[in-house]
Amino acid sequence: NPKARLTFAVHDYFSVCPSFVLLDADGRYCGIPDVSVCATCLKRHQARYVALSPPTEIGPWRALWGRCLQAADEVRCFSNSTRKLLLRAYPGLDSGRISVIPHRVDYLPARLPRLDHAARLVIGIIGQISAQKGAMVVKEMLARIDSDHPDVNVVVIGALDIPLKSDRLRVTGAYRHEDLVDLIETNGINMFFFPSICPETFSYVTEEMILLGLPIVAFDLGAPGERLRSYGKSRLCSEVSARSALAALIEFHAQLAAKEVSVA
Repeated sequence: NPKARLTFAVHDYFSVCPSFVLLDADGRYCGIPDVSVCATCLKRHQARYVALSPPTEIGPWRALWGRCLQAADEVRCFSNSTRKLLLRAYPGLDSGRISVIPHRVDYLPARLPRLDHAARLVIGIIGQISAQKGAMVVKEMLARIDSDHPDVNVVVIGALDIPLKSDRLRVTGAYRHEDLVDLIETNGINMFFFPSICPETFSYVTEEMILLGLPIVAFDLGAPGERLRSYGKSRLCSEVSARSALAALIEFHAQLAAKEVSVA
């Protein structure tokens, strides 16, 4: 049908690698290295989401998906960071057919939450936190808090995909958007951490936190890093680790607390 039109939406990186979140065999963001590195990595990748794909090698995988991308009338990305990564994997792709159209977030809160920065640090984490969303980072962060920062608490508004027990951790379970502001205030959260260790293609959670005017610490990865660089209430960590994130959260909280005291 000559009138048919194909739009390829880049919601993840499956067209680049069976590891569609771009985490390598060691569970770290790979940055799309040379295909020789990819070939070695794919052979030893044990992640469950990679095992769902038919056994393959990276060369045939890129060749097949490359044909699809070349055939598309539009390759639609939702952030500039995604566009750059796609072109890193497929440098011969016609860049003129790659659009960047961010998602629209229609949900708007009835009011903004009131945060008490002068109170002790309570870190909020929003969403379904899986391994690629940073569950192991949260685990290590809790261990550091239990050991060295007993006055700090962590509240996950959502769920954790790994069992984790700590007197300084509370997990609320599933929540409704309209209850988010109340949950933030009820739990006394005054700092937020976005723990994802993969380059998200957009991240609705990040956009929602920005709309709520929340102070956010995140890793400098993907679309969230791209948007948070221009958001005044954020701190980005170049090192993807619980140590660097916790240090940034504590420092950012102290800065906001000092500002609140000086205003008072």
